[in-house]
Amino acid sequence: MFTVFTANLLSGHKGACDMKYVKKILLPRNPILRGWRNVIVFILLVVLVFNGVRFYLDSFEIYDFSHLTPVNDFGAEWEFTPIEGEPVVPGGFVRGAENDYLALYVHPGNAIIAVYDKRNSFIWYSSPPGRRQDNIASGFEVNVMQSVVGMSFFDRLDRNLFRWSYADSVAHQQAEIFSMENGITIRYLIGNKELGIHALPRYIETERFQYRILDQVYATSDRNWLARNFNETPARPGFMRMSSTVRTGVHAQRIIAIFEEIGYTLEELELDNMMAGVESEQTLDLFTVYVQFILDGDSLILNAPLHRIDISNEINRLNTLEFMRLFGAGSDECEGFILIPSGSGAIIEFNNQKSHEERFSSPMYGFDLINNFQRPQVLQPVRLPVFGINHGNAAMVAHIESGAALASVTADVAGRLNSFNYAWFSFNLRDSQRVPIGLPGTHRVNTMTMVQNYAFEGDITIRYHFISNGGDEVNIAQMAAAYRNFLVDNGTLTPHTAVDDRAFYLDIIGSVDVREFFVGVPYRTEQIMTTFADAHHMLDILNSGDVNNVQMQWHGWFNRGVNHHVANRVNRTRGLGSLGEMQGLNTRLQNNGGALNPVVNFTITSYISRRFNTNFEVARDVAGWRGSFTPTSREVLNTRWSHYYPMDRFYLVHPGVIPTHVARFINAYQPMGIGNLTLGDMGDVITESVYRRNSVDREHSRLIAHEQMGLLQENFPHLVVFGGNDYALRYAAHLVDVPTTADWFYIIDAEVPFFQMVMHGYLEFAGAAVNLQAIPDVQAAFLTSMATGAGPRFTFTAEPTRLFRFSPHERMTSTYYMNWMQTAIDYYNAFNAVHRYLINQPIVYFNVLAGTVRNHVTVTEFANGTRIYVNGTEIPFDAAGITIPAFDFIVTY
Repeated sequence: MFTVFTANLLSGHKGACDMKYVKKILLPRNPILRGWRNVIVFILLVVLVFNGVRFYLDSFEIYDFSHLTPVNDFGAEWEFTPIEGEPVVPGGFVRGAENDYLALYVHPGNAIIAVYDKRNSFIWYSSPPGRRQDNIASGFEVNVMQSVVGMSFFDRLDRNLFRWSYADSVAHQQAEIFSMENGITIRYLIGNKELGIHALPRYIETERFQYRILDQVYATSDRNWLARNFNETPARPGFMRMSSTVRTGVHAQRIIAIFEEIGYTLEELELDNMMAGVESEQTLDLFTVYVQFILDGDSLILNAPLHRIDISNEINRLNTLEFMRLFGAGSDECEGFILIPSGSGAIIEFNNQKSHEERFSSPMYGFDLINNFQRPQVLQPVRLPVFGINHGNAAMVAHIESGAALASVTADVAGRLNSFNYAWFSFNLRDSQRVPIGLPGTHRVNTMTMVQNYAFEGDITIRYHFISNGGDEVNIAQMAAAYRNFLVDNGTLTPHTAVDDRAFYLDIIGSVDVREFFVGVPYRTEQIMTTFADAHHMLDILNSGDVNNVQMQWHGWFNRGVNHHVANRVNRTRGLGSLGEMQGLNTRLQNNGGALNPVVNFTITSYISRRFNTNFEVARDVAGWRGSFTPTSREVLNTRWSHYYPMDRFYLVHPGVIPTHVARFINAYQPMGIGNLTLGDMGDVITESVYRRNSVDREHSRLIAHEQMGLLQENFPHLVVFGGNDYALRYAAHLVDVPTTADWFYIIDAEVPFFQMVMHGYLEFAGAAVNLQAIPDVQAAFLTSMATGAGPRFTFTAEPTRLFRFSPHERMTSTYYMNWMQTAIDYYNAFNAVHRYLINQPIVYFNVLAGTVRNHVTVTEFANGTRIYVNGTEIPFDAAGITIPAFDFIVTY
């Protein structure tokens, strides 16, 4: 067919007789040449088809998430009108808004704010008094302390440059204040409006240079200096060119002053540039940023509408924003502490003399695996986007309502950069990456900066809750209650109302993907570790030990085991048992107050996943690299990264295709009739894909996850969620793998269960499985459960775990149920005997009585008056006339 088509084409072409060489190539007479021609044509067709299919797949539009972008409307703005009355805040502040609890003040000259709490007469300053007299702070740091907004941006050379609202806006009288309902808006024009050297022409006509410039200069020395530094150039006959050594050197300010003295204008600059045929170099780096402050009951809302930011130079790309770095800061003469969301929570005491240690800093929801896959993550993810500052009889808790996935929280003590103790949020709006360039094996490898094209354009919203205790000291539980009350008011948390047995969390390993050999040839297969019949046997033993309310998370039930393939289809693992047996197990668990909760992952998928287009459905970083990772151990920092265990390596799924996978999963899973589900990663891992088109930033990824979890909860009302990120709380019936300890930053002074204080009485939770810890310490885990209310959790397999040897699942070799069953029963019964009566009781008081950050004596008080004293040290401790034995607990009522 190809031969006939080519012959017809050539014979009908004018001048075909002159194309004999083309005919020889396309229509060779030699059979061997015809064979090679056909092979080449076939290969070209295959390549064209392959690239056509690839182009077609890559041309798909991802999920339209534009409706998720948060944009707040706090009403109209008008010319600032102060509220009349005697000012309570000294130093030139005027009242901008007021309600029954708070009064908002603003300083017209410095464009900073202060909040006056009427309940305890405490004043919260965005920039602390005494900052200009700080003996430690440098001049630059003083400017930072006086700034409400800090920002960075990438210029045309991809340099990351910083600006601050005081030095780059207020100091140039470029800030303006507006009034609004219940608050104010401050508009900062950040950047120096003066053009500097760019206000002068690079070229100017020779005649015009004489009469307009030289003849107008009064001083002879200046006139001679100008004549020496403007020279004729062969490139533009008839024009004088400014010397580059003057334009870029130390004499630039002198020539600027001379041109200003003779009244040279911007209109003249445009004329001279036009006559010389060059483009204007007016590259002002100006950013117009709006910050809204609104009073809402006993809290202050800070809202930054990013869609209103105006950038004068389109080449510049906004990178980071931070707000009120020193809001509520305590001086080196104050007493108090900073609450940080490290793990379960931690406290940094004011002036703890640890300024030589690394300050605390952590991104929300953990490091993004797309940018962090080459090194193990040793920090626990931050689950709640909060921090707090406590001054004794006044306290404040800040949390992010919008933009949390872009944020990091930082805290520091006096003595490092200044004399204040403070914490703040910063927001990374655009990703960047240093990419190595150069030939492999060379000694010198250069790098280039890759910058994300698109940036988040929704609203950044922070809420500051102010807490008063009638003049008495505010404790950590009251700070937790302020945040919890907000979650209750907006419907995120619902209180327990009845006393009942606590849940026992049992993770079951069903099937795993392992590597076997047949006559020396490796192949992958599934190893069944626990069947549904085995689970019934385990329940018989647990029920006989009075453990009934079992929440069973089943790992490895579909799509090739624990590390399952992408969840856009459901292929049950047949070796576990029939669907009827699975449904029967769920019915038995539900009849006793529990549930069967099959585990599914959507954010990550196996590296060898089927039905998964790695060109389109994998998240990519700025440089275009596909996002993949392998699990690591936080305790011993071991990681397995080899082709020998490809089933233990994972891809990060593009957030924009997750809704498609979720919809297909719902359609496939719903007919099974289970009605329960465990989300293994959607409430635990946030990622992004920021490579060119189809970009999804972390905040929109969080919003997509939140929306899809709502859709899953509508179809499967009983959701168990791993991790417990704040956006998952609304839809979770139970939380597992929540943090129960803080990260061991040397700057912290005490570990506190802030996460548990927020959740207790409203949502049941559990930490890591006791028998899967790097060094299982049952007594330490039990004492943590008693102090915080974290439920017992174990992971079991029916088959001996020696089957995990030489597999990527070696980390689960302590899961054989017969080795742990009696321990689990004793653990649960001792815990439930106390905590079944506290399931609906919030924690109202917590204190560390003695010990170190890790090994300490604590007391936890619940709303009904029950107190639990826990001694995690090696010696007995006396508290309020009660002796707590070493490594034990005492309960008082």
